Amino acid sequence: MPVWAGPVVTAPPAGQAAPQPQLEIVPPPVPAPPAIQAANTDLSAMLVNRTLARLGLELELEPEGKTIEKIWVDPYNVFLADEKLASWANAAHFHTKERTVHEELLFLVGEPWREKIGLETGRNLRKNLPITVAQVVTCKGTQPGTIQVVVVTRDIWSLRASYDLQLTDGRLEYFFIGLFEYNWLGHAETISPFYFEMNQATMMFAQRYVNPRVAWSRIALREDAGVIYNYKTGSFEGGIATLKLFHPLYSLSEKWGWEMNFDIQSRIQRTFSQGQVARVAIAETGESLPLQYSSAFLKLSLAGTRSIGYEFKNNFSLGWRLNAPIFKFEPLAGESYLAESVYGFNRANLPLQDRHGALFAQHNFFEARFGQMTNFNTMGLIEDIQLGPQVVSEVAVAPPAFSMDATFVQPGITLRWNEMWGKDDLSTVEFSTSLRYQLSPSFEGFSAWVNRLHGFLIRQASPIFFNFARILVGARMNLRVEDLSRTVTTVGGNNFLRGFPSGAYQGASTWGTNVEIRSRPWRLTPYLLIGGATFFDMGDAFNGAEELLFRKVHKAAGLGIRVLLPQISALTARFDVAFPIDEIYGPSTTFQFQQAF
Repeated sequence: MPVWAGPVVTAPPAGQAAPQPQLEIVPPPVPAPPAIQAANTDLSAMLVNRTLARLGLELELEPEGKTIEKIWVDPYNVFLADEKLASWANAAHFHTKERTVHEELLFLVGEPWREKIGLETGRNLRKNLPITVAQVVTCKGTQPGTIQVVVVTRDIWSLRASYDLQLTDGRLEYFFIGLFEYNWLGHAETISPFYFEMNQATMMFAQRYVNPRVAWSRIALREDAGVIYNYKTGSFEGGIATLKLFHPLYSLSEKWGWEMNFDIQSRIQRTFSQGQVARVAIAETGESLPLQYSSAFLKLSLAGTRSIGYEFKNNFSLGWRLNAPIFKFEPLAGESYLAESVYGFNRANLPLQDRHGALFAQHNFFEARFGQMTNFNTMGLIEDIQLGPQVVSEVAVAPPAFSMDATFVQPGITLRWNEMWGKDDLSTVEFSTSLRYQLSPSFEGFSAWVNRLHGFLIRQASPIFFNFARILVGARMNLRVEDLSRTVTTVGGNNFLRGFPSGAYQGASTWGTNVEIRSRPWRLTPYLLIGGATFFDMGDAFNGAEELLFRKVHKAAGLGIRVLLPQISALTARFDVAFPIDEIYGPSTTFQFQQAF
């Protein structure tokens, strides 16, 4: 494992020249190697070119196999020295420590350069640190057969009010806000003494701590704890406590990993439709009951992983998991129901008390080939995409010694393939299926084959046409048959069927297709990117394939605006206005962070 050692040099600050400085910042006059080509975006190329100019270094176009003579690290702060906000805004932020960057490097001085290791280091920096820019480039050394490596990073503002918001037709459906420090003392630790999460009925007050390097080791830790209240009645409804301790596979060369999880929660689960708790008609009595129930569960898991290979990875995991849920129907305040209605709800709508312990074996195969895109899920920032095939298969067995309510065998598999046919397009195909065979007598009303879950996803992102916009097309279906959890999914509002009231359609299964044209962003100020979109959505929720054949296809079209503040967050905010086609509903507006699909 690379350690923080050797002649690693921090680039001199702006205004202090290195030997043989260049007098101005200019693009490289020759074709750049892959690492610098990947940086050719507004937010990355400028910083890389600025650093190379200040250091007086010249790009090395054929670095493979040459000895690393020196490593330069140039960690830019959130705002640059020549930006108006730099003086006071950077003071309210922990600048990433040099050692924090060095610990993520997968190469050392004196080692031969491998381009694939440099690219992997860039991916790790972007994934693991609170930064928006991470580029690794190679330059000519002072002696024949040597190179100097330059690592350029730029922080994202770490002390901020993190937020998420979902609005549909002016109705607040989800709200999250909290004071988070994502880079405590410059060590990439996350501390939140308080965060607040609210849906259409409850609010949760909680705290969080994440340490990716406990005592500078490779062991990581995350914990959350909070209490839940009903803000309409003021009553206490439950709480959460989670703890995860794990050793990740931090590089493609790492051979061993493990994780331990503890999760205990108690809350009331509700399904909403158009701002109200959805209701279901009970066949035996005709009475309408609210679709809500109390949920309390304990989940534990232990797993170890052995990783084999480099270019083609095979990760083999063995573990044990415990799931112990308890469910109970919860009436709405002020309402009473017939005992027969509650019994009917429990039989048809309440999740099964499926308490069990299971041993599992998992195999994760994937090609360690990666591409980079911009203006895909975010705007103006580099996004790393794993390319090629990925196959994740698992078999879980709940023997009588571990199980409380059922013994079973449960196989499952997910097949996925991402491919870039050019340099700025992406095709994705995914299929997943799993099912469970009950070894003990099955639950009442269910066959021996339960939890039959099937899904597929197809998505195509075109290249950017005329340097203006790209077209995205997607289709998906999730089919649940004899689902012991009796999950109710909804479409409409802030998900992939825009233009309809939130939760307009409900069912165990869903399908949807989308076509969207997303423009490239325009930089209005150094701190603001804005783009546009136009889209067409189709979809529905249903119960069973036989119902799908006779249901109406719901359609909508609309326009949207996309906004990004790159110094604050990599999440794109979207505001959409959609118009249902041949429906009783009028236009609908949604505001949310992250793209719709």
